[in-house]
Amino acid sequence: MAEVVAQSLSQDLLALLQNERFAMLSTVNKQSGGPYVSAISWVYAPNVSTILFAVNSKSVIVDNIQHNSHVVLNVFAGGSVYSISGHGHVKAEQMENVPLKLTMVEIMIEEVRDVMFYGSRISIEPRFEKTYDERAAKKLDNQVMEALKNA
Repeated sequence: MAEVVAQSLSQDLLALLQNERFAMLSTVNKQSGGPYVSAISWVYAPNVSTILFAVNSKSVIVDNIQHNSHVVLNVFAGGSVYSISGHGHVKAEQMENVPLKLTMVEIMIEEVRDVMFYGSRISIEPRFEKTYDERAAKKLDNQVMEALKNA
């Protein structure tokens, strides 16, 4: 597929980012200056130009973003892989109405690229499952996603 470059999310990507979704977040490592890649799932797009996500308040991700705001979020969607780049900042050091110490980060989107290699598509998107109590996981996921949606 040809690379598509946009300055905001498409309506399709916006719709997909209304619920918890597996994504790969890249930040600049505060210590080494190199890339730091993490898998995250509490991701929400309130509009086409902004993405919110939640991570543990003690995560290296938070320190990295406070030191260097450049971020890239890779999302598998619609048979392809999208690279969403922009600048992140801490929107809430400690999220309210969630039982864990989570930090909310806001990404101001600058560019969206289709980065799937030529002549191919994703036939099965990555899937994940929680490895702890299913009911507790569902409750926590709902609390975190509601907090992101109400931010």
